[in-house]
Amino acid sequence: MAEYRLHCKIGKVGVAKAHAEYILRENKYSKAKEDLVYKESGNMDCIIDKISEIDFWQGADNFERINGVTYRELELNIPNEFNHEQGIELVQNFVKAEIGSSYPYSFAIHESHNKDGEKNLHCHLMFSERKLDGIKRELSKFFKQANTKNPEVGGAKKNRKWHTKKQLFHIRKSWEVITNTALEKNGFDERVSCESLKKQREIALEKGDYLKAELLNRTPVNISGIILQKEKRLGLEKLTSEEQEKFKEYKQAKALRGLKKRKLEIKSKK
Repeated sequence: MAEYRLHCKIGKVGVAKAHAEYILRENKYSKAKEDLVYKESGNMDCIIDKISEIDFWQGADNFERINGVTYRELELNIPNEFNHEQGIELVQNFVKAEIGSSYPYSFAIHESHNKDGEKNLHCHLMFSERKLDGIKRELSKFFKQANTKNPEVGGAKKNRKWHTKKQLFHIRKSWEVITNTALEKNGFDERVSCESLKKQREIALEKGDYLKAELLNRTPVNISGIILQKEKRLGLEKLTSEEQEKFKEYKQAKALRGLKKRKLEIKSKK
């Protein structure tokens, strides 16, 4: 069953390079490459000297102001119905629509499996808020404060739209539409929604779809991918008490979703 998830996070100074290495499975994270399906970076030719994506994100750590944001990240669920090629195409279409040629970005698609063999196909998309203006800069200058009167003197200007709820609602809806278009294109009947479970349930009740309404009467299944990876690699006992609680809530919500889904399937066959 296709599940919707788009979670937005921000990265502070000092973590951009390490996070890029983590999602791209580079350097000390290269041993974890078995779950890496695909990775891609783009729009980094804004720097005068050709550099790697890791060097770019290291530059964000080095040259952003000390309390600044080095990147924004979107964690995206890819429908488990999709194979790798379909998942890659889905993310590339989303990046083309929302990032385009305007912002430097890196993304990686991972595929993990839980102890029951259930697949978890997902994407980490990190990008800079600094909008490209056609001016090539030294890496050290790119992340400096912009100069409105003389753009070539300062850094690339940050687009403040990424700080607004309006933009968050926009990208949530965009991921829904692009995902559903891909599901339809690939012959799947499943559809996803960016609305809350509560809102989806209200809509189902209005339509008289009581079976679907019952399926939606539950706690959302939501957890950071980092916690899942940490639990898989190190075990539950190595998580912090807060992480253990979140993992417990995640497992309970997932079990309830599975139970309701099986009941729905049984009732639908009657």
